[in-house]
Amino acid sequence: LDIDKYSKETRRRIGIVPQELNIDPFFTPNELLELQAGLYGIKKKNRKTEELLSKVGLLDQRNAYARTLSGGMRRRLLIAKALVHDPEIIILDEPTAGLDPQARRDAWNLIRKLKGQGKTILLTTHYMEEAQELSDRILIIIDGKIVADGSPNKLIEEFGGKKLIILRNCKESLLKNHSFEYEIDVEGEAHIPFDSNEHLFKILDIFTDIPDIEIEIKKPDLNEVFLNLTGKQITAEGLVK
Repeated sequence: LDIDKYSKETRRRIGIVPQELNIDPFFTPNELLELQAGLYGIKKKNRKTEELLSKVGLLDQRNAYARTLSGGMRRRLLIAKALVHDPEIIILDEPTAGLDPQARRDAWNLIRKLKGQGKTILLTTHYMEEAQELSDRILIIIDGKIVADGSPNKLIEEFGGKKLIILRNCKESLLKNHSFEYEIDVEGEAHIPFDSNEHLFKILDIFTDIPDIEIEIKKPDLNEVFLNLTGKQITAEGLVK
């Protein structure tokens, strides 16, 4: 649909959850959803206020003033507001900014439920773990340019760097007698890159019987992807090393 020619129709198909908490602190969740539904022209008999409050876990707080709700509850209330007209597309702008870990997990579970209902969700976030957990497709934008586009696994494979074995309490003399690459960081931990399970098992076989050595296997994630991409120079033609 042309958004200028069919502005009312396109607005009905889109729900927006802004980053800022744009709710009247002197209204209750019940009143806020009723007002929002009225703005969309939804008749009272067709409104699903209690159902939405139940969906976002705020049914018990439906008559409490919005100013008394916690940050996580307010975020969930914003999502409920965006759903009153049952939109096909939901735009979430930094929906978990400032939330504690449990509130963030609750928000993630709600987003997964909406996704499972067939909603199309556009999520902007600076939390790489959030993008990796929730997204089917990710765009990474740096200085206004799209520098990476793909599934989380595709981006990690392409830009994440090597997988690492991290050794703690390991003397460097034990490493020098072998042919693999390694680096010692400032904390004295040895980082050994590997590129296949076969390579991994060969290296582990050397160290598993040595007492007191701690071994960690670290796979790259979206944090490494983002850091690797921001460490590259961006030109008008695209991304270069």
